[in-house]
Amino acid sequence: QVSTQSTGSLANQLLMSLLPLICLFLSSSIWLCLANEPVGFSVDTVQSYTLLNKSHFGATLYSLNLSNQTYLSGPPLLINLYGNRYEQGYDYGVLLGEASNESYYSFLTSLIGDEWYTSTVIKALGILLDWQWNDFLSKQTPHEYMEELGGLKAGGLAVGVKDLDKIITRVITFANFPGDLSDFVYVLQDEYDRNHRVSFSRLLGEESWKTVQNFLIERRKTEEKNGKASSLHCSMFAVWGQRTSNSALFTARNLDWVIDTGINKYKLITVYHLPGGKRSHATIGFAGVWGALTGISQSRLTVHEANLESSQVTFYGFNWLLRLRWIMENADSIDQATSLWQATNNTIGFNHMVGSASDAEKGKEAAIIFETKANYTAFFFSQDQREEGAVWLNETSGEEQVIGYTLSEAIYRTNHAYDPEIISTFLGSQDNSVHRYTYIYDSFKYYEAAGIKIDYLEAINTTSIVADKGTDPYSCANSEPASGTNILSVTYKPGSLVLWAAWEDGHAETWSPACCNTYVQIDLAPFFE
Repeated sequence: QVSTQSTGSLANQLLMSLLPLICLFLSSSIWLCLANEPVGFSVDTVQSYTLLNKSHFGATLYSLNLSNQTYLSGPPLLINLYGNRYEQGYDYGVLLGEASNESYYSFLTSLIGDEWYTSTVIKALGILLDWQWNDFLSKQTPHEYMEELGGLKAGGLAVGVKDLDKIITRVITFANFPGDLSDFVYVLQDEYDRNHRVSFSRLLGEESWKTVQNFLIERRKTEEKNGKASSLHCSMFAVWGQRTSNSALFTARNLDWVIDTGINKYKLITVYHLPGGKRSHATIGFAGVWGALTGISQSRLTVHEANLESSQVTFYGFNWLLRLRWIMENADSIDQATSLWQATNNTIGFNHMVGSASDAEKGKEAAIIFETKANYTAFFFSQDQREEGAVWLNETSGEEQVIGYTLSEAIYRTNHAYDPEIISTFLGSQDNSVHRYTYIYDSFKYYEAAGIKIDYLEAINTTSIVADKGTDPYSCANSEPASGTNILSVTYKPGSLVLWAAWEDGHAETWSPACCNTYVQIDLAPFFE
């Protein structure tokens, strides 16, 4: 039994003992040999929390002091929010308004490039994002979150940050864009079809609209040139029951996206203590992202996302960052989470997952996947017959290939679909996504064949393998980090309210993907008390 105080060195030693040199014939139709060395991440615990600041309504901001490892870009932060919705937004604005503002402009400058036209494009994008939020995405956002935004605006003003609420909603809106920016045209077309009075050039101004169009076109060209156009992807899984130590549920989420934008300076865990009988919950991400890239609730539910390109999209729906929070604060089980999902509306294509420790302990299916597009959701549990044995036409070889591999007491997704209706409007390339999907399946089959019950290190190992670290999924050392895109990697043990989070680190030549850095063990039970 390994102590929860395991350092990166001890984690590596244990993984080396778990990965003897064996070869298995696996789903990818190749002989896979897993050598006796780990992927290359480390694991560390929080030695102490340093109180950085407090705010008017009781919020506290901490930095996390790790036992053995460090992040070049600074330690992770944790903000603990109390009070009503407005008060929580206010305190966040006071404590992290400046950091959120800095991250927003750093992200956009990195995305656009530091050019003579950068400020013009940032301004034009701001107009576009504000329009999309005000006229579309905000309309189905529950009033509770609108109250939080009011607090964010006031809290930002208190520390000299103007329009913090707009910065936050611009981030929410941008996160709701298709992963492939060129597919944003489908969102605009949907809005035009619904309301012929909409004139993009009138709303933005002719010159600003042309600037945004040119930026999207040039961005797409740059992505294709650098081989990044198809690398904006994510992954997630859940495993439980006979496959795991003590039948515990483990879930995971990887965010593979735009790298080295400066947002890793403010790595953040946000803990919400909500009034009115709502469930406390925590989100893991970065300052300025008000919502759940991924998260865990007091009811031991976890929420996850992976992009799923579709031509059937809309912004007349519930934005996913806040929708996942909505599930965490209102649901105690998969059934309840599913009912909440069905009572709200989709926007663009995504794969989502909800994991539930309480369901796992009752011997039920412990996770569910939602394959979504506008006006339609397909629900999946483990061993779904739509997925098992599914085939597709390989884009490289031109031959049919099996792409569906299911297991009992496990479920996983990357960036493709298995429901026929979802597939009918799918726009993405499946090749890369299918490879990453099989990495998860192969890992679980490996542990099964080796007689190993999955515990937290094996779960983290699988999380790290499937994350985009560059050229070699099984080795950080053999990969070219500059070709990786993993900026956030999180493994959960929901039943214990424990998570292990890793973030991208460094800058330029020192940049490294999250999955090759330190997974920080955080026990949230004390924060949920």
